Amino acid sequence: MLRLAALCLILVGCAARPAPEPSSEALIVVFADSFHSGIVLERSQVDRRLLPPAQAPWVAVHFGERRWISGEADGLGDAMRLVVWPGEGGVQVDGIDWWIHDRGGTEPALERVWVFTVSQQQLDRLRARLDSWIAIGATSHQIRPSTVWWPSSRAWSLRTNCHDFTVDLLAAAGIEVDQPPFMLAAPLRDALDRAWSALDNGR
Repeated sequence: MLRLAALCLILVGCAARPAPEPSSEALIVVFADSFHSGIVLERSQVDRRLLPPAQAPWVAVHFGERRWISGEADGLGDAMRLVVWPGEGGVQVDGIDWWIHDRGGTEPALERVWVFTVSQQQLDRLRARLDSWIAIGATSHQIRPSTVWWPSSRAWSLRTNCHDFTVDLLAAAGIEVDQPPFMLAAPLRDALDRAWSALDNGR
């Protein structure tokens, strides 16, 4: 009888205890300029297998077209090629010292950042979505000590580009950002402003 009473008290105590709030443990920093976009995470929050050798404290993760990133493609002819024919998509991971990102076609002087605070569960969903953008069994290519390139499961096109990648990863983390048409940067920046304001006003 005493055991039953003790069990009842324990169950009542558990039922009365409120569920803990999801802890805010991670920052997602979104960068965008007049052309390119991506996300920045703390190095410790990214799967170790994806990281470049350089031990920078932050990691920029973004989507690009292999020939442009490598410097094999340049100019109007190659740009027109991608208008009509998809290119080799890939996820680029850069070790960086701070949030401002200066590789992959970005313009640091015009760059803006948006900082979103997320729970560990949201970060885990983002990491799982990131994995879906990397080809199964892919082998990375080291561009420089601070940068690795992962072949993607998706081709690069005007309808599957860096902005689509950025929006998709944010959606996985529960941050809804309107999909920009084609590869236009201005609508993405406006959509990020709206998403940031909506989350900030909801707190």
